[in-house]
Amino acid sequence: MEKAVLLKKSTVLLTYIGMLCQGKPKYEAVREMMDDPDYYKYALGISYAIPSAETLRQRFDMIGDSLRKDIQQANVDMLREMHIEPTALDSGNDASENIGIFMEESYKYNNVSFIIKRNPRQESKEEWQGSVRECCQNIQHPRDRKTFYIGQTFRDVTYSLSDNEEKTVGIRTIYEITERTIDRYGQYHSEIKTDIDVERLSSGKFESNKLVLELTMIAYNILRIIGQESLEIYIPTNQSIHTF
Repeated sequence: MEKAVLLKKSTVLLTYIGMLCQGKPKYEAVREMMDDPDYYKYALGISYAIPSAETLRQRFDMIGDSLRKDIQQANVDMLREMHIEPTALDSGNDASENIGIFMEESYKYNNVSFIIKRNPRQESKEEWQGSVRECCQNIQHPRDRKTFYIGQTFRDVTYSLSDNEEKTVGIRTIYEITERTIDRYGQYHSEIKTDIDVERLSSGKFESNKLVLELTMIAYNILRIIGQESLEIYIPTNQSIHTF
């Protein structure tokens, strides 16, 4: 029974990752797979029938955030298998448990590097900037009314190991603050949200949306891997390449 439950979970998760890779995060989009279920089952590597939109919603509500560490570990394993260079995680991923996963991987394999964008969260922006400026020795003025403050400090992070034992490590925090004395008009662009169309999350439940974002991370990395691999395909020199 337990094995069957796990297989059903994997079917749900793989189906949704396939939807995300097509930029279709809404549960209802799974109905498009019903037009050719055999193809999608083969492409996604699943044995059970394609789940319905109602089943996806129900299973997401049941699973919630319970598989967070397993999904994060699967993402790390996938990147290592593909020999991906270290990259930056978006803000919001700087929780201590995430840092713990990468730290333990670096201890285990001795060749893991990672960068995580820090999220100040509830800190006062003015107080945070003031304290950070004090440690920034590299100050640049690329143009009038714009200043860069660049520096680093170390801070302690405590996380739990698999046996629930707590471990505290020191990590390097690097700062680059941009100070402008004029307003900047524009819109923040987040690749994960816009490229995979998860600007509006699928569920009205917080725990289910956590799972959506965790799987979005996997789907985003899959697409990046496919893109990088496709760039390595041999192109004859007499063919032109267009970039946009």
